[in-house]
Amino acid sequence: MVTRVCHDGSRATGIELADGRTIDADAVIVGVGTLPNIEWLAGSGVPVDNGVECDETLHAGSGVWAAGDVASWPDPVSGERLRIEHRTNAAEQGMAVARNILADRPSAFTSVPYVWSDQYERKIQIYGLTRGADRMQVIDGSLAERRFTALFGRDGRVTAAVGMDMVRPLRALRKLVADRTDWDTALVA
Repeated sequence: MVTRVCHDGSRATGIELADGRTIDADAVIVGVGTLPNIEWLAGSGVPVDNGVECDETLHAGSGVWAAGDVASWPDPVSGERLRIEHRTNAAEQGMAVARNILADRPSAFTSVPYVWSDQYERKIQIYGLTRGADRMQVIDGSLAERRFTALFGRDGRVTAAVGMDMVRPLRALRKLVADRTDWDTALVA
């Protein structure tokens, strides 16, 4: 657990953990409001852990469906249980739940997760999942210029594309993420 952000006056230099260790960093990003509010569901019979635990169709059982920040589901593409706190995901899941409620046979929810953040004059965008990546390659622009696109991968496949202030070039990389393109093939493309 992080107990404080270390700094040299005007710039973050790392974080201090509850056990006293410090981790040096050039930048620190703070996520606020990332815990799902599920306490009110205690004793309801709705399965909860890191959110409302749904199946791949976003069904939690007994006529209960979930969408958005609170929904946790097994992603058929990554094989991971996901819960994504972003409005794009909430909108996509809301539409999927509506279709599944009306369908004779519900279908699995799949998407290419997308998040963005405007940080002052910078626009940061991410397609896919960077968590667990074992490789990263800047493919356009540069980190030093703070204007770039980069691919993230795991197990030889593209899992995410990240961009800072390069909206169109990043959009072109979405298909590589959606197709879980072979890493070497993606770098040549």
